[in-house]
Amino acid sequence: MIGHCLPGKKVILAFLFLLAIFPLLLSADMHKPLDHDEHQFVAGGVLLADRLLLPYRDYPYFHMPNLTLLYAALFAGTDYHLLAARLFSTLCAWLTVGVVFFLTLRLFPRLPEPLRFLVAAGSALLLLANPLFTYTSGKAWNHDLPVLLTLLAFAVHSRVARQEGGKRWAFLSGLLVGLAAGTRLSFALAAIPFGGTLLLFPSDTRQKRSALVGAWAVGVLLALVPSLLLWALAPRQFLFDNLDYARYNTLYRREVGFAAGDVSAIAMTFAGKLSYLARYVISAPGNLLLLFSFLFFALTMNIPNRWQGPCRQELILLWLLVPFLLAGSFAPTPAFFQYFYAPVPFLLLGGVYGVANLQEQQAKMKWSLVLLAHVVVMAGAYGLKSYESVKDLLRIEGWLPVQAHQVGVEIGATVGQGRVLTLAPLFPLEGRAQIYEQFATGAFAWRVAPLVPEQDRQRVEILSADDLADLLHARPPDGILVGYEGELEQPFLEYAQANGYRPLPLANGTVLWLPPQPGE
Repeated sequence: MIGHCLPGKKVILAFLFLLAIFPLLLSADMHKPLDHDEHQFVAGGVLLADRLLLPYRDYPYFHMPNLTLLYAALFAGTDYHLLAARLFSTLCAWLTVGVVFFLTLRLFPRLPEPLRFLVAAGSALLLLANPLFTYTSGKAWNHDLPVLLTLLAFAVHSRVARQEGGKRWAFLSGLLVGLAAGTRLSFALAAIPFGGTLLLFPSDTRQKRSALVGAWAVGVLLALVPSLLLWALAPRQFLFDNLDYARYNTLYRREVGFAAGDVSAIAMTFAGKLSYLARYVISAPGNLLLLFSFLFFALTMNIPNRWQGPCRQELILLWLLVPFLLAGSFAPTPAFFQYFYAPVPFLLLGGVYGVANLQEQQAKMKWSLVLLAHVVVMAGAYGLKSYESVKDLLRIEGWLPVQAHQVGVEIGATVGQGRVLTLAPLFPLEGRAQIYEQFATGAFAWRVAPLVPEQDRQRVEILSADDLADLLHARPPDGILVGYEGELEQPFLEYAQANGYRPLPLANGTVLWLPPQPGE
């Protein structure tokens, strides 16, 4: 496909352009602050890689399992767990930009080659400058991978729409959609437009259409096999971690409220989420420009033609896909900024495909391209400053994952391979120390545990402060790491002080409490 778009030397030019983008992404992602969501993804991968412990069955894990399975494979060869995880997310983000670039490149065969390249490069830069992309991409959490998988599914599905591929392409589309859902549950809603459009795409016979739907469904089911196996091994824990936990997390948020200045405090109801979306997501200039391009080029410009044109099928899929991805963004409560990243590449593609659909109307397409170029320039003016850290790219000691590893090494040098009690589990794991598997999610299981009935808590093996004494009596910690989760760590501090533990300040300002020496 790429070779068809740009023959010979122009393929090299396209790849050089994308290679030039990678250092920008890498520098930004290596300097982003740590988010406490990253702990459970890293910890889950380490527990599986080092101790062959499975999510749900052996420790709580409040997401679908694919990313943990993948991280376990990555971590088998390195102790730099956070670095490996962020590098993988950066790679996924870079590939997402690349897919958008090449999809755009093949849309305008009648344009001169330099102009085709500029349009594709502009689309890539529009994504690169988007605030949801710059904020969300590159962290060790489950956003980059499912977005990339869904984008690849769209590219494959487009071939089915154009009748360029048969059952094998429908199967691959289903496989990619299923892998995305097995990585982040909210992407399961994307299956509805993908599966539904198979019934709308032109086909020779009803039998052929049924065969395409069947091949697609087989792909989805095959991709979900890891999730189904883990469900079979620990059904109660799997359902609690992926479904019931969200309800208790909402209760926790309502009970404790939010810290002053936390803008997500308003996003606790559907109306509140709409208000949050309007005030803090759409109001960002880069997001507003992207939404404008989607609504204007994909809808307004194509209404007079009733969406007739060379990109009609892709536009139908995009118009169906964006609302379902947005619905997935609304599913968790409260809403956070990064949840709204999922529709971003598809909003962008909607605008581009909308312009490409006007190729039979040369005059309208030309001034649409000029307007789209202005959108790219304005978005770039706002968003590309997020990559200023590229000047520090070669200062590897300043990368956040490297600094996190140094903290882990400091902890490991003190406690060896002993067990550390903490709500920040990735740090001791970076130093090859052990953690209590009940705290693999970091703060998340611990903070909702008091709201879970005791009988249910025991069934799914999560701990509250009432259960802590029994755990630590049976397995006293070789270290207690605090300084990350505020008041949630108070029971840890009380245990440390009551049992004669000694505080050891660490280089990053946190404290590792050590057990009393013999004779103390």
